[in-house]
Amino acid sequence: MTWGVSLLQGGWHVGYPQAVDRTAAVAMGWVFGCPILGYIADRIGRRKPVVLAGAALMLAATLAIFYLPPETFPPYLLGFLLGFGSGAAMIPYSSFMSAGRLPRRKSCNCTEKPDQEIDRCKFLKCA
Repeated sequence: MTWGVSLLQGGWHVGYPQAVDRTAAVAMGWVFGCPILGYIADRIGRRKPVVLAGAALMLAATLAIFYLPPETFPPYLLGFLLGFGSGAAMIPYSSFMSAGRLPRRKSCNCTEKPDQEIDRCKFLKCA
């Protein structure tokens, strides 16, 4: 998220405190968007429409940020909506995890003594 602060400061000439607050609004959108959109997807029993609606909200917020005059919406609202819509990205991930579709790690024997050299691939596989 630090690139957002740099973009707002350098490209849009926004002060540092306001740039940080606008960037944090996106993260606050995630805080609310992930559980709410997940609840909606579970409630209606379908995930694809919620993910597509989140993508549409992200697209609308991004287009509004870039193409509408700056004073059209409050400065933090569009960032919040962008984060809220991107909260839908957690829906496919959580459904894969709950269904067990992600590949599981194979069990490995990571009982080497600390003085022995551990192969990098084996170390990453066992981590």
